[in-house]
Amino acid sequence: MGPCIPGQVTGRSGDQFTVRLLTGAPVVAALSDSMVSRGILVEPGQWVAVLGDRIIYRWKDLQVMANIDWPALIREIPSGLLASRGCHDAQAEHYEEEVRAGLNDYIRENYFAILDRVIELAEIGEDMTVLDIGIGTGLLSERVPGGANLHGIDISPKMLEKVREKGLPVKLVEGSFLAIPYPDQTFDRIISTFAFHHLTPMEKVLGFKEMDRVLKPKGRIVIGDLMVENARQMDELRQRFVREGRTDLLEELEDEYFTDLELATQTLASLGYETAWERGSVLSLILSAKSTDGFPAK
Repeated sequence: MGPCIPGQVTGRSGDQFTVRLLTGAPVVAALSDSMVSRGILVEPGQWVAVLGDRIIYRWKDLQVMANIDWPALIREIPSGLLASRGCHDAQAEHYEEEVRAGLNDYIRENYFAILDRVIELAEIGEDMTVLDIGIGTGLLSERVPGGANLHGIDISPKMLEKVREKGLPVKLVEGSFLAIPYPDQTFDRIISTFAFHHLTPMEKVLGFKEMDRVLKPKGRIVIGDLMVENARQMDELRQRFVREGRTDLLEELEDEYFTDLELATQTLASLGYETAWERGSVLSLILSAKSTDGFPAK
C-alpha cells in the first residue's frame, strides 16, 4: 500500500466516491471505518486524503489555490487517522521540528519532560533488554541509559531511517503494537511515548495482550501518551475547549483515540499487572504496569 495522496472528490455512487488525485489519475474509494464511525460526510468538490481504496481524511473548506504545500497539509492529518506507514513516512522528515514548534500548546505540553519521566519510571538496568514501540525518530530511545540491549519498532521505514541516521545503539525492525516481531518473553522493559493513541479501543486491548506476550516475568511497561482518566474527564476537556474556543482541540479529541485510563488499567489487571499512573500534562498521562507473574503470591 502506497502513501496517502490528496485528491478532489468528483462524484459519488452509493458508498463509493470518485476522486481525482493530484497525479490526475481518477480512483474509486470508500470512506474508511474511522470516517464512517465519526459520521464525517464527504461531498463532491471537497479535497480528501486517499490511502489505497479508502478516504481517510477530509480537509474542511480547502479551496483550489496556487502553491499549496501538500506535504505540510498531509502532516496536519491527525496521527490517529494515519493507519499506514506511508502517511507516517510523510511526517518523518519534519517530525522533530513539529514537536519543538508545539511545546507551548496542549498536545506537546511537557513533551520532553514526559519522555524523561518514562525512562525514569522504567528503571532500566544495565544488560536489560528494552523495546521502544513506535520509536519514531528515536527521541525516547536516545534517553535510554547506556548498557541496555535496546530494540525499536515502528510501522514507518522512513522513521526507522531517521533513527539510523542518528547512529543510536538500537536494533531496528518494522512492527507495531499489534504485531511485535519477537518471540514470547523477550523483553525486561517495554517503553513507548505518543504512539499508543494510534490504536482504537479494541486495538488497545489487543496491544496490551501482545506486549504481555513478549514481556518477561517481573517485567514492566511504561507508556506516556494522550490519555484521560475516564469518560467524565473527557467530557470536562470538551467543555473546557468549548469555553476556550479551541475548535482545533475539539477535533483532536474526536480524531485521536485517547486512552481511557480506567479501561486500560482494567485490561492490564486482567493480564496480571499492577498499575500506577501520574499526570504529565493537561492531555497526557504516564501509565506504569508491573507484571506480577513470577512474584510470590500475597
